[in-house]
Formats: sequence, C-alpha cells, structure tokens
Amino acid sequence: YKSRGLHVAFFVNSSDNGRNYNSAEVKRMNIQFKKLKDLSSFADDLMSDIAIVASCHKSMPKFIKVIKSQNFIGKNIDVISYIDESHLIDVRNNNEDDQVVKLDIDTLCKFSTKVYALTATPDSEVVMAINRWNILGNNSANYIHHVRPIESIRDNIILPPHVSYIKTDTDGISINMLKAIMKDTCKNNPYIHHKILVTLKGSEELKAMRDALEKEGYKVFSTCDKYKYGTSLEEDLEYSDVTGFIDDIDNYQGDCFVLHIRQLIQGIDIKSLTDCVIWSADHGSKKSYRHTVQIIGRTLRPLFGERGLNKDLRKKKVGEVYFITPSDDASVQDYISQFVCRFYGFDNVTF
Repeated sequence: YKSRGLHVAFFVNSSDNGRNYNSAEVKRMNIQFKKLKDLSSFADDLMSDIAIVASCHKSMPKFIKVIKSQNFIGKNIDVISYIDESHLIDVRNNNEDDQVVKLDIDTLCKFSTKVYALTATPDSEVVMAINRWNILGNNSANYIHHVRPIESIRDNIILPPHVSYIKTDTDGISINMLKAIMKDTCKNNPYIHHKILVTLKGSEELKAMRDALEKEGYKVFSTCDKYKYGTSLEEDLEYSDVTGFIDDIDNYQGDCFVLHIRQLIQGIDIKSLTDCVIWSADHGSKKSYRHTVQIIGRTLRPLFGERGLNKDLRKKKVGEVYFITPSDDASVQDYISQFVCRFYGFDNVTF
C-alpha cells in the first residue's frame, strides 16, 4: 500500500509500542490515530483506499466491535483481518479457559473484506466457522487455506525431520541425555553450530538444568516466566521484548542449549535452531499434539540464508528431533512414529 501513493495500511496490534502510529508517513499526512476508536473519524476524513490489518488475539475482540459499529463494507476501505496462530482462539460460547481468546468469528467474517487464519495445527471448529462463509456465498474472500507440511517439505520451505529415540526409566530429561544428544548431533553434522531447543516441564527443573549444564561448560540460553531470560549462573538478563533474546541466540557463534517451558512453542522464529528435545507425547492429547508439532517446527526452518536452496546445497539438511520415551512402554514410540509420518509424510521422515 505504501507504494500506491495515498493508499494507506494500518497494522493494529495490542502489543505495539507506538512506532507504527508515530511513523514519519503518518505525521506527514497529519493522521491522528492512536486508538481503535479513532478509526471512524479517521476513515471519514481521508478519501483514499485504506487497509486495516488487525493482529494479536487480545486486539481482535475490540477490533471486531469497531468494524461492526462502522460497517466499512461497501466504502473505500478494505478490512483485512489476520489471525496468526489461530489454534489459540476459541469460537465456542462455553469457553472456560481465560487464557484463550473468544472471538465472534461470524461478525469478523461479515464485516471484513478478507479473513486470513494461519496455523500449522488448524482447529477444526475455527476452520469450519470461517469457511462456512464460503459455503453461504456471502463473502467468498474469507477463508483458511491449508498448506500441509508435506507440501512445504516438497517445496523446500521447511526441512524434513530426522527422529531419534532415547528410552529411559526416569521421569524427566537428564543432563547426561543432553550431553549425549549434543555429542550425537555434532557428530551427525559437524559443519554447523548446534543450538538445541529443550522443552522442560517447570521453572525449577529449568533452573536446575541450566545450572548443571553451565557447570559442565556448556553455553545455555533460557527463558521462563519465573527466571526470565537468564543466560548464566550470575546474570539474569531483562529484554524489552523477546527480540533481543532471539538475536543473542542467532548471533552466538558456537554450540549451545536453549531451555524453555512453553515460551518458544509457536510464533517464535529463531533461525539458528538446529535440534530439539521433547519429552514423550501423551497418547491422543490434542494439546500435546499441537505442542509437539509447534516445537518440531522451530527446528525444521532452514538456517539463515538457506531457505529455497536445494537440499544438497544446504549445510543443514534436516531438523534433528529427539524424543525421550519410557523404556517400559513401546506403544509410546509406535504412536509418535505413526503420528510424525502422517503429519510430515512417510517418505520425508527418517528414524
């Protein structure tokens, strides 16, 4: 839109720090736009084509109220509603989880020119709610488009997973496991720095693991609600947002561990992650399935500069995935193997 003269696009995000609202372009056009409620007067004053793009789940309910009250459809405004990580929203009326944002999808579709909902793990109820508008023919531009991981691997967008199993009698991930994994993955591919994403169950476990690994001489990055972005025994770093933390990992020239609990599951693009360690998935758990796919997805992204390259030309050819499974229950490994093959394609997964 910027390249089209007076055409203007707004990106509405509840976590925005004001940079979008205070840009030079906005000041040049003397646009007074600070809150969602300012949309109506702004739209009336400016006679040009406008796209309003809303993101961040906490913004969406307020945004839906605004576009419904103003009903921009038929005017000179395109309302493009974009829902990233759409599996994290709820379209039901009986939502009991305060952490999940309830969205009035019908109203959003009715008063938007386009609705995009993107996720690697689609929720069937959200998909049906949005695609219902296609069936009704009221607004054929509202849709969810599925791009299966099998297709993404085929098109060189993401890498195929290489899955390894470690069987254990313990009830968690141990430092000896991580030491063995670091040794194994460096042996498998000595041409890159290995940055291993490790998903742990709680903050105390994370702190103990971080301390133990650092005493062994490993570089460790970690993030959790309680200990924030600690990167050493003596120092707990504070960042204004997660961007600085990601940059520090990407710019580190060496092998390291990246510890987290739930912070790095979705919506985080750390381009240098190479491997991941996952505690065995629960059988048939919808939540566990999504978490597993999202965690694996962090390591299937090509290294910086290698996206689109032919597989043979890449230094990182696969995403290494290590599952820790109970030694007394072979069905867990069987379930994971079948699940991974169905999701990423039988011909793409190696074990």
